[in-house]
Amino acid sequence: MVQIPDVAADDRPAADTGGALIELGGARTGLVVALRKDDKFLGTLWFYRQEVRLFTDKQIALLQNFAAQAVIAMENARLLGELRERTRDLEESLEYQTATSDVLKVISRSGAELEPVPLVETAARLCEADKAMIYRLSDGLYRTAASFGFPPEYKVFIERNPITPSRGTLTGRTVIERRAAHIEDAAIDPEYTWAESQQRGNLRTLL
Repeated sequence: MVQIPDVAADDRPAADTGGALIELGGARTGLVVALRKDDKFLGTLWFYRQEVRLFTDKQIALLQNFAAQAVIAMENARLLGELRERTRDLEESLEYQTATSDVLKVISRSGAELEPVPLVETAARLCEADKAMIYRLSDGLYRTAASFGFPPEYKVFIERNPITPSRGTLTGRTVIERRAAHIEDAAIDPEYTWAESQQRGNLRTLL
């Protein structure tokens, strides 16, 4: 704890905010209490009076107790944050396991003919997507095999416009790069040229 009887008269070098505290805040007597957790310094609590009048021992003790309670609250908030993060991780892991289980159930029920619609719905749920689609290669072109979340008119449009591999489409870019392709915003991506699809489907972030 440090008490400064008169900030304006103190001859120690002031921080950049010191002048503002005096000129704009009218600060005179100042008191600073450290926030500590064991040997770790967390920060400070500052108190000012706009007159030269020392804080009493009783007031200082009260403020030090307040600082101790503040440290406990900060530590509790940190622990709660960590708990929430672990809970989110567990929920995400459970979601992945559930989605994987759903896919395996679809595969086991399908036999020789895989049902693509449940697969694409599960994939959309897994990554919290609004829309999803499965493309399959046929005669050198990529055609839709199943979709989820698209309006009927867009589905008709996409069925009539199979994709030729190029960097101008997400599917084409994936084929060329032979890896996962991620477009942050199709509306402004300089290489994404299929503007009609983007506008009709209201497509933004693509994976």
